[in-house]
Amino acid sequence: MALLSLCMPSNRNFAGSRAAIEGAVAFAEARDAELVISDNSGDAEKEAYWRDRSPCIRYFTASGTTAFENFLATVVAARTPFVLQLGDDDAIALDATQKAYDLSALPGDFMGVRPRTELIITGVGVVRVKQFAIEAPGPGERMLEYSRKCESDNCGFYSIYRREPYLNLIRLFAEKHPIRGDYIDWAMAFALFAYGRMAYDPSIIYRYNADQWSSRDKVMAKNKQIFAAAGLPDYTEKYQPLLMALDLFVFLARPGTPLTREQAAEAVNLTAGDFLNAFTNQVLRNPEEYSEKMRYLVELAVQEPSALGRIHIAMVMVDELKPGLKDAYVQYFQTAQTFS
Repeated sequence: MALLSLCMPSNRNFAGSRAAIEGAVAFAEARDAELVISDNSGDAEKEAYWRDRSPCIRYFTASGTTAFENFLATVVAARTPFVLQLGDDDAIALDATQKAYDLSALPGDFMGVRPRTELIITGVGVVRVKQFAIEAPGPGERMLEYSRKCESDNCGFYSIYRREPYLNLIRLFAEKHPIRGDYIDWAMAFALFAYGRMAYDPSIIYRYNADQWSSRDKVMAKNKQIFAAAGLPDYTEKYQPLLMALDLFVFLARPGTPLTREQAAEAVNLTAGDFLNAFTNQVLRNPEEYSEKMRYLVELAVQEPSALGRIHIAMVMVDELKPGLKDAYVQYFQTAQTFS
């Protein structure tokens, strides 16, 4: 019985996605895994070629869905206890010289397994290699560990996870989040690594296409595109640490995660401390870039001793980005308490 599903939401046409799918099929056949493809490209040639190409492929069409809806559809359709999300411009391969990690032996307090990750830029090749586990015993420590090891890019998000807590997290975001912006991957990665330790499997190579993040200008353009699609102003980048702190708080404080109450409290304290401080310190360094009200709220947050008090102030702060977000986040947090 297969333990792992490669989950590929695919919007590129047949030619544009062929290499990624071919590599995923080869991996799935070699590792007795399943490849779940949710295709919203509308390309009939692509569907005709791949639908019955291999017994490991489970092919679905999802015309008219958004990128994140298509992303979610692959995990919903997966039948295995572990999933690995795979972009249709990325690649996955095997290193036969390395011993594969046995997923059936993964300890219960582990959330999943990290592959070897290679960042690729077209015309340049591999620009960075990530070879690490997440090993710290506590959830807050694991969040800090990832912050140190990620080297400012979030390709570590593309890892093998236990399907149930992973699906529950992305469903909460897709169905209830007040913004649903594609910037959410950072908060998700930190939350998932808080949920449990991550083993390392050097036999799996995940090649992440970093073309759209390969220069500062491209990063700024991509971020503006993401913010615009979410109905946010193009200066939202200045508020990203605030948004991440609020999103992390909800992901960590809600019931139904793998965390105990004590572990969740530890992670929330770090979120209201170091993670929110990334924003408050930014305001203190560049006060002229923020409103008088925001500067006042930051002063209150700096003086506030309790984690929940600081989060409550952060929910007021977010209204300065877009009026109405405070109430939307309060409603989101309340909804998350009973979400299942």
